[in-house]
Order: sequence, then structure tokens, then C-alpha cells
Amino acid sequence: MCPCEKRNTFAPPEQLFRLLVVTAGLVVATILGGCLPSKPATPQRFATTVNSIGMKFVHLPGGRFLMGGDHAKPVHRVRLSRFWIGQFEVTNAQFEQFRKRPRPPESLADDQPVTRVSWNDAVAFCHWLSKKEDKKYRLPTEAEWEYAARGGLIQKPYPWGDDSPDGRAALAMSAMMPVGSYAPNGYGLYDMAGNVAEYVSDWYDENYYAHSPLQDPQGPAKPLAGNLRLRRGGFFSIFEGACSFRQPWVPSLLPDISRVHEADERDGSGFRVVLEAASQGAPSQQGSR
Repeated sequence: MCPCEKRNTFAPPEQLFRLLVVTAGLVVATILGGCLPSKPATPQRFATTVNSIGMKFVHLPGGRFLMGGDHAKPVHRVRLSRFWIGQFEVTNAQFEQFRKRPRPPESLADDQPVTRVSWNDAVAFCHWLSKKEDKKYRLPTEAEWEYAARGGLIQKPYPWGDDSPDGRAALAMSAMMPVGSYAPNGYGLYDMAGNVAEYVSDWYDENYYAHSPLQDPQGPAKPLAGNLRLRRGGFFSIFEGACSFRQPWVPSLLPDISRVHEADERDGSGFRVVLEAASQGAPSQQGSR
């Protein structure tokens, strides 16, 4: 080529096409999910706080995400305000500061999750803790729970991504594990799949996702036939712990804790707790775990 000739600085057509495809994909992901799809190698750093009975909470700043999946349709957009959520499931030792109870054989240790409790028992614990600390504790809404479980990933089946639950969660086991036995998700939360199926505050309605509001959905205003609440996350003796997995549940099931050993040993019910942001205030700085 003659030195005086201008060189062609334009990319070949096939390179331009690939660039356009990638850019379009990122734009769509941003519009639908509110953030780019990611699989964080290490948990993000959010502020934490510990209450008077040793429960550790992680501050989630809120945001948009896609809720639903293979187990719950339609997939729909949700936007949440900030909240604090328990980093771990409520343990036997923590629950028994509220009420003494016999422990079932699948969860005997202090640091294993409390189980075979009813939804009403979980709500009573939140009321007791709220009064004790003069703060507002409650069960998470279904939307808050799923947002927390996904850990920043977009439409992945599990809190850790696409991989099999083998070695990543307490699922398909004969007993429960101490809380925090497996790696946390991208928000630093443990056991969002497996160990115990976690109660949420919502009434159950199979068709609720079709008309759920965008901002801070609270679930149906009143129960349908059967007066069912919801559990999320699967539990130790089954092999289903997907982020979108929902289980309708009777609120008063297992109402008498003193008879826990007469209950179904594969019940697997437990819970974690939300601390309302208005009660705790905004974190002063980002904390480490």
C-alpha cells in the first residue's frame, strides 16, 4: 500500500454485528432486571447489625428485580424499599429465649434452625422480639424473601446460580445442618435454599403474580379458600430449593409446640426475620461480615 493512502479504520461487518448483539442484550437486561446479570464470586459488602439475642441482620438497600420463574408464573418486575433481613435462619437457642420447647431429632443443637413451628408461632416470636427491643420485627414478605434469596442474580434457579444443589445446600438430607454451614449468596445471606422451609407473611393466591403491584407487594389483601400462607426455599429432606419454589401452608399447623414429637418428622418449617428499616434507621457506613 502506498504510504499516502488512508487506512480503513472501520471494523469488519461481522465484528460490528457481534458488538450490536452484545450491547442490545445488556440494554434488555438492564431494563428488565434493574441491573446487569451477574454471578458474584464473593458476597457484596452490606452493613450489618446484631440485636440483643445475637441475631445478625444484613441491610439490603432495595431495588428492582424479576420475581417468579419455573415454579411461579408469570415472571414480573418488582421494586422494593430497603430493609434489614436475618443473615441466618432463627436458631433453637434464639427461639427458646422466647419460649422453651422440646427439640425434634432432626434439629437438636443450639445452632440448628428452629423447626416444626407454626406460622402463628413465628409471628408470635416477632411480636415478642419487637416488644423486647422496641423495634419492628416481622416475617419477610414473599417479594422481600425472593429478592434476598436471589442475591443479585437475575433469573437463576438457585441462590448460587445454575449449578446443582449438591454440596451447596442442606437438601435431600436426613437431618438439618447448623445455620451457615454452606457458602452465602451474593448478599451474604445463608441457607436461602434448604435446611428449613421459611415462612413469609403473605397469604397464598396462585394467581397473585398476574396482578401484583410493582412497588413493595404485600400479597393478597385477604385469604382465599383454605386460608393458606406461604413457605419458601425448600427444606432438608426434599431436593427442591429453587428461588421461585412456593409452598402454600396452613398458618395454625402444629399449633401446640409441646406436642412437637408427635408431628410429621418431615415438616421442615422454620423462618428468618426482617427488621424494618424505619425501626433501625439507615446504616452509617458499610460494614463487613
